[in-house]
Amino acid sequence: MNKKYKVKKGITLLEVLISLAIFAIVATPIATMVIKTVTINQAAENKQKAMIAAQKVMEGVKAVPEEEIINLVTYASKLDLNIVKDEGKKDSFSISGKKDGYLIEGQVTPVEEYLFNDAKNPQEPIKFDVEIDIVGRQGSHDIKVKYKDNYFIESITTKTIDIVNNKNEIVINGRSFSKANDFNNMIKISLDKNTKSDFTVKGKNQLEKELSIFCYKDVNSNANINVENNGGILKAYKNLYTSNNSYTNTSRIYRILIKATDKKGEAYEVSNYKSVQQ
Repeated sequence: MNKKYKVKKGITLLEVLISLAIFAIVATPIATMVIKTVTINQAAENKQKAMIAAQKVMEGVKAVPEEEIINLVTYASKLDLNIVKDEGKKDSFSISGKKDGYLIEGQVTPVEEYLFNDAKNPQEPIKFDVEIDIVGRQGSHDIKVKYKDNYFIESITTKTIDIVNNKNEIVINGRSFSKANDFNNMIKISLDKNTKSDFTVKGKNQLEKELSIFCYKDVNSNANINVENNGGILKAYKNLYTSNNSYTNTSRIYRILIKATDKKGEAYEVSNYKSVQQ
């Protein structure tokens, strides 16, 4: 009896080529996806490192004492950066250098809305219509309100100052003052060095003209003034400082912008603000 044997064929070259073609069709998208994922991860990591470098510079600038921000140039060596004062721009600075392998560029500039009109001439103080002084006492505070030759002093236990601006009068904590024709809607509130508590000013303006409230505090006071708008056009200027019964009237808020650029030219920015005294 003759036995039949089945001969097994090996893989032909054509079959190999077909298999490779199929593999290439399947593998190419996967490889592309893997490469893109790696690229995205590398870009994200690079961005994070650049942002960290920029943030380090930012924190260094913000750590400069408040009263020294206008002398920022003198902190160049301490910050290990090049710092120059911008010509033609009051209290503005340019920053350059390197940090953690990244090229650093930056600007420190006063915020325009905190530049008062009178700041162009530092010899001319702002002319306030009403001046409100808060004096800290043990367990309480005294409030002194002055308008022209009229004023009142009283002890207060609350931490709130109510201001209502009407057509013919200005009302402070329920006390009314008749307004003269030259009333210019400018109010100054100041905390002395003994004031420990924060105060809230609730302002209501019933006129079309803006009511401006300037909030000062002694450089040695840790208290703050918060302003609430209870109606009308009201603008508050905060973080202002007094010292020895005098005050300055330039910008009190600075914008810090830091840019970190990598070797490929990719740039990343961080920005923040610093309230200061001049």
